[in-house]
Amino acid sequence: QDIEPKGFWFTSKTDEEIEELLKTMLSPRNLVVLFIVCILSLLFLFPLTFIAPAAYFSFYFYTKEYLKTRKFMREYAKSRNLQYTGTLDIDSLTGRLFMRSRRKVEHVLVGEYSGFLITLFYYSYSVKEGKHTRVYPFTVSEITVGTTKFPHLLLLNNNMEKYQFGDYFGDDKDVKVGLGGDDSRYTLYTTNNYELEALQICTPEFVELLRNGQVIESVECAENKVYIYTDTRLTTKEELDVLYNTTTALIEKFGPFLIRLKDDYDSLHEVFKK
Repeated sequence: QDIEPKGFWFTSKTDEEIEELLKTMLSPRNLVVLFIVCILSLLFLFPLTFIAPAAYFSFYFYTKEYLKTRKFMREYAKSRNLQYTGTLDIDSLTGRLFMRSRRKVEHVLVGEYSGFLITLFYYSYSVKEGKHTRVYPFTVSEITVGTTKFPHLLLLNNNMEKYQFGDYFGDDKDVKVGLGGDDSRYTLYTTNNYELEALQICTPEFVELLRNGQVIESVECAENKVYIYTDTRLTTKEELDVLYNTTTALIEKFGPFLIRLKDDYDSLHEVFKK
């Protein structure tokens, strides 16, 4: 069975090995040892009375939840003819959403649809806020679009925060582009000078793909990748199906067009570089 090669040491273990670990942690012998540690720390080093059992059971429940999620994602992968690979090279992610220092990717599924490579995964990053740390969870679908090199493009659902790291890099300042009509649910941002091309992609039909009534989705284009993401971890088959169906519908309706944009963008990049 597929197992994850990176992350916590137990992620490289099989399901059976993790289940055995969890069973061992709750064995009478280990619980007695933990009890003795608590008694000794109560007598000689009071703070450990709370730290030792808290750390022990926190690890237990984290590992148990991890195993549950891995089993769920592996089953989902089978239902959609995808492969569970567990992890990926986080540096291969090109979107601004991923430009964080404290970030994590888990439970990665990969596959192909109509000739396009797709990757589904859980992503999160954390931010230190005073004495506390806030974690931002996401579920992401990545579509690789040949060698088309998109300028930065973000179609943001206004029910989400703008999680992008910064509004511009170097001289490529972002601009807000009007989508037209009276729809206030989405805001379009793109690199300056590429507004017309952004509107060629984000047509009313394109935006309509994201309106499912169940899951809030935004889209980012960066380099040769299109990212569809939610600002929550989707934990049911029905929710993941929404993201997967949006992905496949986008490929069916816009995949060939996005491939054809390569020549246009290559020419524009040369012009604006000068």
